[in-house]
Amino acid sequence: QTPWLPPDPTLAVGPADVLVGVNTDLVGYSKSGVQNFRWVNMTTLFNPVLPAGATIFDPVLAFDHYEQRWIVVIAARQQSPKGSWLLLGVSQGTDPRGPYWIWRLDATLNGSQPSDNWADYPMLGFDTQCIYISCNMFQFDGFFQYGKLRILHKPELYAGGSVRWYDWWNFNNPDGSPAFTIQPAAHFRGRGGNPSAYLVNSLWPDGDSLTFWTLKNPAAHWRGGSSTWQKDHVPCFSYEFPPDAQQPGTSVRIETNDTRLLNAVYQFTGGTKRLWTTLTSRFMWASDSEARTVAQWYEIDVGTKSVVQQNRYGVSGKYLYFPAIQTDIHRNAYLVFTRSGDTEFAQARYTGRRVSAPAGDMENSRRIKDGESSYTGGRWGDYLGICRDGGDNARVWMFAEYAGSGNTWATWVACASYS
Repeated sequence: QTPWLPPDPTLAVGPADVLVGVNTDLVGYSKSGVQNFRWVNMTTLFNPVLPAGATIFDPVLAFDHYEQRWIVVIAARQQSPKGSWLLLGVSQGTDPRGPYWIWRLDATLNGSQPSDNWADYPMLGFDTQCIYISCNMFQFDGFFQYGKLRILHKPELYAGGSVRWYDWWNFNNPDGSPAFTIQPAAHFRGRGGNPSAYLVNSLWPDGDSLTFWTLKNPAAHWRGGSSTWQKDHVPCFSYEFPPDAQQPGTSVRIETNDTRLLNAVYQFTGGTKRLWTTLTSRFMWASDSEARTVAQWYEIDVGTKSVVQQNRYGVSGKYLYFPAIQTDIHRNAYLVFTRSGDTEFAQARYTGRRVSAPAGDMENSRRIKDGESSYTGGRWGDYLGICRDGGDNARVWMFAEYAGSGNTWATWVACASYS
C-alpha cells in the first residue's frame, strides 16, 4: 500500500518488461519478477510538467505493440486556482525506464474552447494511427456534465515536441441519455489502410443494452477530410447497480462502484472482428437470500453490432467485482477480478475460456492471491489491470488487487496462457 487510496492498478507488458502503476508509484519489473526501477508518486516522470499543488489520480498504461512504445497517462486536478490536466508520457524507445516525451494537456479545454469542467477517470485506447483518451467531465464543485474523447496522432507524439489534439464531447446514447464512461478499445489488428476506431459504453445506472461507437477516419484532423461517428444500440443481458461486497470480521462492506464498463479490447484476426468488454452487476442467485455481484462480460460482433456471446460470471454466496477482460492472438479470453464474501477476505482471482468452448462458458476460477484481512480503509478502487504480452501474443498479464494484512490494500501480478 502506498500513501494514496485507492490503488487503481494498471499495467503494460513489452517484450522483456512489466510496467505496473498505482495511484502514486510507477514500477518496472523483469518478467521473472526482478524490480528494475521504482518511480515514487509519478514525479520522477512528470515533475517537469506537473503543476505545483496539483493532485494526480487514475493512472492508465499501455504498450503500443505496433510501434514498441510505452504510454503513461494520469489525470491531475487543482481546486485553487482551478485546473485539470492529462499528463501524457510516451517512451522514446522500447525501454520502459525511458527516456520519455512528456506533456501536460489542458483537460478543461474542449478543443480550444474553455470550460469550467475537470476530467475524471481517463481511459486509454490505441490503434495503428492514434491514441484515444476518454474522460468523464464534471463541473468544478458540481455534477457530471458530459463524456469527452481526446485524440492524438501517434506519428506526431512519437516524434516528440509540441502536439495537437482533437476533441469530441457531449456524447449521447441512442435513447438520448448522456454517455458515461466511454471505453476506447485497445486494438489488435493488422497494419495498413485507414481503419475505424471503436468505443463502447453501458447505460447509466442500469440497462439492457450497450452503445457501440465507430469513429471513421479517426486521423482526419491531421490528414485532411473529416471524421464521422456511428452509434449503434446493442441489446444485451441486463445489468443493475451492484451492492457493496461482504467480507469477514466486519460489517463494513467493500465498495463495488457501479455498472460502468471497465475496459474494452478489439481484435481482428482470421477474418473475425470482435470487441470484448465487461462490468460489475447486481445479480440474485436462486440459492441466496440477498443479491450479490457478478462479473458480466460480452463479446460483440463488430460487423453486425450484436452480442455473439455473454454471461454473468459468479458464484452463490460470493461477490465478484472490478473485472477486466483481454484476449490472446488465438481468441482465447481471460478475466481477472476481486472476490469476497462473509467467510472470504477480498482475494484476487482469474478465469478464462478457450475459443472452442461452448458459447457463454468460462472455466472455474483460480486464485492469484488470498486476502489476508478485512479492509475498511476506504474505497477499493476503480479498475484492475489486464493486457496482452507485448512479446508473446499468446500470453496475458493481470495486475489485481486483494486485501493485504493489517487492513491495507495490496496488489499482485500474474500471467496466464493456454498451451
